[in-house]
Amino acid sequence: MAFPFFGKKEVRVAAKPLVRPKPAQPANAAQDSAAAEQAPALSELPDDYDLESLDFTTSDDGALVVKNAHLQITETSQALEASAEQAAMSFANGQDAEALKALQAAVRADPKSSELVWRMLFDVCQFLNQRDVFEAHGVDYAVAFEKSPPSWNMADGVIGAQTNAPLISLTGVLSQASAPSVEQLRRLSERAKEMRIDVNRLKDVDAAGGMLLNDAIADFKRRKLPFYLVNAPVLAALLEKKIQPGQAVNESLWLLLLETYQQLGRHDPFEDLALNYAVTFEKSPPQWEQKAVVTREVAPPASTRPPANVLCGDVLGASSDAFAAIAAMAEDSDTIEIQCADLRRMDFVSAGALLNLIAKLQLAGKVVRLFDVNALVEGLFIILGIDRLARIERSKKV
Repeated sequence: MAFPFFGKKEVRVAAKPLVRPKPAQPANAAQDSAAAEQAPALSELPDDYDLESLDFTTSDDGALVVKNAHLQITETSQALEASAEQAAMSFANGQDAEALKALQAAVRADPKSSELVWRMLFDVCQFLNQRDVFEAHGVDYAVAFEKSPPSWNMADGVIGAQTNAPLISLTGVLSQASAPSVEQLRRLSERAKEMRIDVNRLKDVDAAGGMLLNDAIADFKRRKLPFYLVNAPVLAALLEKKIQPGQAVNESLWLLLLETYQQLGRHDPFEDLALNYAVTFEKSPPQWEQKAVVTREVAPPASTRPPANVLCGDVLGASSDAFAAIAAMAEDSDTIEIQCADLRRMDFVSAGALLNLIAKLQLAGKVVRLFDVNALVEGLFIILGIDRLARIERSKKV
């Protein structure tokens, strides 16, 4: 029978060996069956593996069949309410106020809404730094369930940045394809007092991607919005390889490198590059901003990068290669544990890329566990079906 990928029937993958189906076999079934009995090696699965393009059916033994592979699934009673689904999608799209509104309406209509709805509500209050609203709903929660509500958790501050300031993680290759991510970054900045942009997991930057980020930074400056390039040395190292004095190409990358030096307080490299820029492009370079250095030189060094299996901040527009380090870990381990305690938000595109990776790992016989997932991200994962392929453990913060 057909398996509804986005259906409401919730299933969770059990970590079981891949099995052979029992339907009637064609003439060449012996060869096909032998191939299906063994999980494919991770390297044998295509890099552009796309779960949405696969044909999901179920065999007679209850296994979920994906082409010639089988995923063993078990039933779970968890269901995502409409309000939770709406809130998860709104938050993933950077529409925090809409998410809060949907969740507040849900608990007012039914004070005994599911635990997930309440956890989403408390999470979004935390992210919006609305402590009064958080505590008011805590009273409602205590009355409805006759138990203590979650406690307000003030997130650890980042030096030089406002507590709870959005942290946007740029991943993979920054290019024209990153336009939706940068646009979402700009939308989030409209409500923020400060912005943090983590460039730790960038693998490359092209001229179009550099122009997108430069435009966003210029917008921040026009609005006098403080911003920080977290792990800026990573970006500097990428850009330095692309600068060729005397060759008037990739101007956006020159300008982005000048901004990166400014962020890091590297005055001498800034001046050298500015001079080369003036000669190469025959135009005036940006000027050194002494005041900016005082507030922006706090960007953490590359040595503070999180491990490959740690997701943090707001992960937006991630491509399949953004999680390549996690895939690499799977070559040496049958269990992949992904820490999400510092992951605030993930958009639909990034979650889809993560889904494709998890499905690829699961088909290769790997077990994936996601720890400390906040309620809003958990809701998105349920919508996409990630909870069918991996074990999700909720955050302990709320």
